[in-house]
Amino acid sequence: MQDRHLWSRSPTSRGGGIIALLLLILAGATGLAWTTAGHNEQSTQAAPSFLETTLPGYEPWGLAHDRAGNIWVADPECDPNIYNHPVCPSTRQGNLIKYAGLSFHNGAQPVHIYGEPASYSSPFFIAIDASNNIWFTEPVTNAIGELDRQGNWQQWSVPTPNASPFDLTIDAYGHLWFTEPGVSAIGEFLPGTRQFLSFPTPTPQGDPYGITGPDPLTGSIWFTENNNQVHRIGRLLPGSGGGISGRIQEYIAPATNNNTPHLITFDNRGNIWWSEGWSGKIGQLVIRQAVNNTSTGVREYSVPSPNCPSGSNCGVHISGIAAAPNGSIWFDDSLSSRIGSYTPGSGFSLYTLEGSVSSGSHPHDGLIVDANGNPWLSEEFGNRLVEIVENRPGPIPTPTPAHPTPTPTPTRMPGCNGYHER
Repeated sequence: MQDRHLWSRSPTSRGGGIIALLLLILAGATGLAWTTAGHNEQSTQAAPSFLETTLPGYEPWGLAHDRAGNIWVADPECDPNIYNHPVCPSTRQGNLIKYAGLSFHNGAQPVHIYGEPASYSSPFFIAIDASNNIWFTEPVTNAIGELDRQGNWQQWSVPTPNASPFDLTIDAYGHLWFTEPGVSAIGEFLPGTRQFLSFPTPTPQGDPYGITGPDPLTGSIWFTENNNQVHRIGRLLPGSGGGISGRIQEYIAPATNNNTPHLITFDNRGNIWWSEGWSGKIGQLVIRQAVNNTSTGVREYSVPSPNCPSGSNCGVHISGIAAAPNGSIWFDDSLSSRIGSYTPGSGFSLYTLEGSVSSGSHPHDGLIVDANGNPWLSEEFGNRLVEIVENRPGPIPTPTPAHPTPTPTPTRMPGCNGYHER
């Protein structure tokens, strides 16, 4: 199902050339190749195993894993274009699909398919809170939904018109934070009081897309700004008394060749990482070096280009991104049917899905790393769920919040195809 390719600097010394030749001979069965790319670091990762199953719906999107090791798939059954007019009809109900992650295998069947009730609309991103309740965004009808652990559905309309809530995350207080690309703002929902707040980005028309946090170093919430004229990384700062203040700082991702930051993640070493869409790069910000309104502390790494057949629909669009506990950063390339990882100090490893860079499987925003360190992805057009097995499953650890979960008294705080190929 996958072909493996590794990239690093081609050795220039005579001894290096002999070593490279021996490695090429020994690794012929795995499709090893060398070239110049990124920061010219050599990868030594062993090839993982791939497991896959065909999903019962179509056009799957976001993924999440719960404390029991289950994998949840948001199945919108359509493709949005929330900057203009949605491609998805408002009457379209999607599904939340649950798989047993620890016993996943080729051809695995869902544990349960939860079909949305009437008046709900396509779910795109999902997040799971500390009580195993499933939260999801409904950009087509401007709403936030919940499937609680008892199987009950609830829905709340976002009061900001045309906000189009998209990606979401949950902070240590249990508050939901979500991007509002329709109004260039970040939204907050307080489940305890059913209260919504909205915080505009300092740079107008930033078009926020991905969001993550709180990061373990500072407790901040981080997001991307997808407009290729803005290409910034935003940060919601913690409040002095706990929680998130709503104050926003922005950092510049300097690449300008159609740089459209998409999804975002953090590692446990004080770094923020994001995908850069059409620019074909992944970005890194060292939090300790970050300076507001500058690119201080930012590095960008070029993903090796695919070898696209003449006349094919193959291209480059780096979409999903997730950090593994071992320091590897996983990402996918939706237009060349590839998933890859970047390991600082080792370089890039890339794998082709479904046998061809022009297969059209389209891995996109559905990319996570589970509690055992194994990546999962959804193939939007290939309609598959895939696990990349690097580590054999073991006991699922209980997640430890970055900060002790407080019990605050809520107070009002101030102030190519559709959307995904923008």
